[in-house]
Amino acid sequence: LLWGVATMPLGGLARDNENVYFVLQSDIDGARTLYAANIKSETVEEVYAMPEPGEKIVGGAGDELILSYCPELFDIEAENEDMINYLVRFDPKTKNVTPLFSHPYLEACACDDGKYFRLSSSGTIYTYDLESGQIINEKQADLQPASEGDYFEAEGFFDGKMLVSIQRYKMKDGLVEQTFPLEYWMVDITTGEAKQLDFFYLPCYMQAEENKRPYRIAAETEDSYLIVTGDTLWDVMLPQIDEETGELRVSDALISDYSLISKTDFWANKDTSVPIKTAVAADDE
Repeated sequence: LLWGVATMPLGGLARDNENVYFVLQSDIDGARTLYAANIKSETVEEVYAMPEPGEKIVGGAGDELILSYCPELFDIEAENEDMINYLVRFDPKTKNVTPLFSHPYLEACACDDGKYFRLSSSGTIYTYDLESGQIINEKQADLQPASEGDYFEAEGFFDGKMLVSIQRYKMKDGLVEQTFPLEYWMVDITTGEAKQLDFFYLPCYMQAEENKRPYRIAAETEDSYLIVTGDTLWDVMLPQIDEETGELRVSDALISDYSLISKTDFWANKDTSVPIKTAVAADDE
């Protein structure tokens, strides 16, 4: 039974009792390949050459992975309204691929417990059964629907709640006239309740407020979340020798800043997070 699915790494990540499934992308042609790292034998096996653009792991259902892709993802001429997200079930053992359903690409989505949740631009929460691919429930969220140019993006799914960032624009004659501050929301999938959160950071390589990003949940314990609260540019030693100096090469690396926060305070919009010192930061002291 698949469990522990995460979408923060490139291409997603999933694990069961035997394997950790992950995706690698070629630097040459951008092709993606699904791999399985067997925990017991400590071996890595190529499972599936992913044929679709940007194909990734988004969830699990039973013993199968849920993959998604958008054929227009890298088409620079494609309009937002023409971009479609397709979902399939993939059996790692038999390599069988079963098409499920599709929906507009620029919508917030998440998988959990054999179900797929889609927050549409109208604010409707659609719940799909990942065995049949059928919609089994619809619920209106307490959100202002998207206007022209607006888009919703899922930032995670935890404890029955979808985290959603919303970018809104004022459009005129098909062009952006005004960009509004990024919004960060919690949407309860069951009740439709929506609550705005004030958790943001400004990436270290950005200066403008419109480039701020929401805190993201990276992992969890029973009562706490490990969250990304920023990033820092560090000098990192590489395992390579500089031919001119004979010393180890040093390169800039963007390292995420992490903090712990109680689940109660996170959902209550109280930033009581406690920073965690990374190994890189400790080595720099």
